Amino acid sequence: MTGKNRLFYLDLLKVFLITLVVIHHVGQAYGVTGGGWFYSYPGDRVKHLELFFGFNASFFMGLFFFISGYFLPQSFDRHGPRKFIVDKLIRFGIPLMFAYFVMSSILEYVKYVHDVHHIGFRDFYLRTWQEYGLKIVYPGGFNFLHLWFIEQLLLYSIL
Repeated sequence: MTGKNRLFYLDLLKVFLITLVVIHHVGQAYGVTGGGWFYSYPGDRVKHLELFFGFNASFFMGLFFFISGYFLPQSFDRHGPRKFIVDKLIRFGIPLMFAYFVMSSILEYVKYVHDVHHIGFRDFYLRTWQEYGLKIVYPGGFNFLHLWFIEQLLLYSIL
């Protein structure tokens, strides 16, 4: 949608939701839900952030999916089934493959070297593929990292 047909209130809502996502992830470094990174803030955790995380997580990603789903039938009707699926595979599949094969492998390698011992990246990459293949597992294998929502959008769009 461009020009007059644009729903500006949805643009503003998405900006607000994106801001919440950024604040949520920044807060995780200091809050009680710090996640599983190999390095995290060494000081005391801010317990009050747990209230924000609980409230925020109760709606912000669901609302993103709702907004996406709102426009899905129009897109499907405009493009037809084949072009719609091909477009989604390109728009969502390429970033997912990059995250899976490149980003995830680099981050897992850094974590492995930090936690265990030094090993060459090539050896680590090949050994991980040998052990896990295309299984989407965590920890230990490669995964879609913070692009999990794109994986979900792709699956929901195809279904």
